[in-house]
Amino acid sequence: KKQQQKIGNCLPLSTCYCLKSLIMNSIRSFFNKQLPKLQNLGESTSACRVYNFFAFLGAFQSLTLATRTCRSIYDNFIRKGHNLTQRYGSGTWAVVTGATDDIGLGFAQELASRGFNICLIAQDKDKLKTYAENLREEFKINTQFIVMDFAELKQLADYEETLSKLDTIEVSILVNTVENNEGGNYHEWSYHKIQEFLTANINSQVVFSRFFAEKMLKREKKSAIITLASMSAYLPVGNMIAMYTAAKAFNHVLSLALSEEYRHKLDVMSVTPGKVANQSNIETPSKEVTPRSFAQTSLRDLGHKDETAGVLQFKFVATMLRYSRYCTWMRHFIAKKNKELYENSK
Repeated sequence: KKQQQKIGNCLPLSTCYCLKSLIMNSIRSFFNKQLPKLQNLGESTSACRVYNFFAFLGAFQSLTLATRTCRSIYDNFIRKGHNLTQRYGSGTWAVVTGATDDIGLGFAQELASRGFNICLIAQDKDKLKTYAENLREEFKINTQFIVMDFAELKQLADYEETLSKLDTIEVSILVNTVENNEGGNYHEWSYHKIQEFLTANINSQVVFSRFFAEKMLKREKKSAIITLASMSAYLPVGNMIAMYTAAKAFNHVLSLALSEEYRHKLDVMSVTPGKVANQSNIETPSKEVTPRSFAQTSLRDLGHKDETAGVLQFKFVATMLRYSRYCTWMRHFIAKKNKELYENSK
């Protein structure tokens, strides 16, 4: 059975490699037929070299596109996600910051459904208590919650009291989803508002990741750190969200750097979602992605990739943004739309 499983796992990759070989053979055959025609027409040697150069570029680009297409098909439709409880340890804890927000609660629900005990950290005590009880009753796991206002954590000592409460549990997964998504004209922000924004969006993620990374590296099994970034991390956009874009770019780059540094022991992944449905409206039929479905598809990539946009439509948009970051008119267009959305939401 194990041998059959190994063969089964190899079949999708074999199919991809066969497709790549078929494309390359077709390209090679085409150029082998065209090159003698140039030579028969009496073209100069230099002209043939130029032709060969551009032929090589075309073949390389075609091969790159074929490889990415095959890899995308394999990742999104064929490859299965890891068994997270086996990979990180059964009965261990997942800590979720910003757990009363949409995506944070979605990750808490999905990890609870897979057997992890859940520790929720956020500002609203009533919501934390309700969500913790719901998770405990629905999934038959252990839960606890910690009340924390991340915007008010000015000194390292402010974190120590909360972090000391987490010393008694074995944490295998940290999900950093706390964020402040305020917008507005940058020159109108007060310095106090800037400080609170940076504390919630950057300082908290850095401190929590640093605290748990040290403990996770001492575990026998692997551990995971998931950081909430955004699609805006791929494209610098102003007009009301300059601070938010910069903060999410920092979260994204830090996560990728940590993934490279601790790849042998930690699965560090940055998630870059678009707009998800509001938690209070998920019962209403909608084309929007729900927090739970986004968390589910994102966890499918955990341990395989160091960044993911979760669902397929987000991945498509993220790819477009990644390749258009140097396109000036694209940045202007998105900035204009962001300003319109912000003003209409007032």
